[in-house]
Parts: sequence; C-alpha cells; structure tokens
Amino acid sequence: MEDYYELLGVSSGASTSDIRKAYAALARENHPDRFPDGARKDAASKVLQDITTAFNTLSNERQRSEYDQQRERPQPTTPEEIARDAFERHGALLGAAQLDPKNAGLLVDLALLLNQQGLRVRARRVLEKAQRLAPSNTRVVRAAGEIGSE
Repeated sequence: MEDYYELLGVSSGASTSDIRKAYAALARENHPDRFPDGARKDAASKVLQDITTAFNTLSNERQRSEYDQQRERPQPTTPEEIARDAFERHGALLGAAQLDPKNAGLLVDLALLLNQQGLRVRARRVLEKAQRLAPSNTRVVRAAGEIGSE
C-alpha cells in the first residue's frame, strides 16, 4: 500500500490546510502540461493521478480515518497472505453489493478493490453500475478519475 502522507510529503498529523498546500505545490510541479516530451508527460500524469488520489483521501475526514485504520493494520507480505486478504475483502464487498445492489458506495468500494488487484475491466463494469445509480456522487466521480476509462 502506498503511503499517502509520504507521497504528499506531510506528517500523519498534518492539518487539512497543510495537506492542501502540499498537494497544490506538487500538482504545479508535476502537471503534465509542463513537459513537452511524451514520456515525461506520461510520467507526470501518473504522478499527478497518484497525488490527487492521496489528496482526495486525506482531505476527506471519513476517508482519512478509514485510510489511517487500514494503514495501522498489519499488511500481508507473502503471496499467500496477499491472495487471502484480497479474496476476503473481495468476497465481503461482493456479497454486500449483491445484498444491496443499489448502493453506489459499495459498488465504488468494490470497483476500487478490483482495480487495485489489477482487474481493471471488472472494476470499470462495477463502476459503470455505480455511475448509473449516482452519476454526481463525489465518490463515484473520484473513482472514475482513479480507474479511468478505456
């Protein structure tokens, strides 16, 4: 798991204002329009996407709290532990989404998990359902930015 605090260059106790300032400076520095070279522009685009995800997570109280809790849990390290963790989280979210198929938040969580596991096509399909249910929901919009489209 990428450390969002480290990515933005702030401490875990940083205020929302400090996080916003760090993000703004990094966004200016890494904006793709600053680079004429295609490869550097692509690299800057990836960095901008990563810092935007970090900013969106850390600037939202609820998401920051969830992120901090997840960050404190022991992270799986062996391939077996990683596979077991992904299977358990995927299964729980999939079951919840099946029980409540009109819950855009659950669908977003499932799409993000699928994307994290490298299942981009499935992630996009699940996200499309969430977009149909709640097209203007901020979490849906952010997830669309993170997952992208084909």
